[in-house]
Amino acid sequence: MVYDMRTYTLRPGGLQQYMDAVRDIGLPVRQKYGIKLAGWYYSEIGELNQVVHIWAFRDFEHMEAGKKQFRSDPQWERVSAAYTRAGRPARNENCLQPRFCARTGLAIQPFGCNIGAHRLR
Repeated sequence: MVYDMRTYTLRPGGLQQYMDAVRDIGLPVRQKYGIKLAGWYYSEIGELNQVVHIWAFRDFEHMEAGKKQFRSDPQWERVSAAYTRAGRPARNENCLQPRFCARTGLAIQPFGCNIGAHRLR
């Protein structure tokens, strides 16, 4: 699995408009091309007006093809316009899942099996 993690900073008051656009248009358009939502989060504490999406792809080839497909979908223009009204460009990161995580049933957990989430002593 390859995960595409995108962090957006929204304008104050733009969260609901943004969530509506993702729910109503952005998610269905991506799902049409086999892209899975692995996580979607927003901030209430700390740095406010932050939204994080994590999209799951089978591999890099699927990520490249899927992004081309959804960005050329006629519905995507509506999503893109709503995203632009609600916030600023995303910070983007790509993450790989180790093969052993798929065998543990954690295939759609962000960042594989959450390796590194525990403090080592």
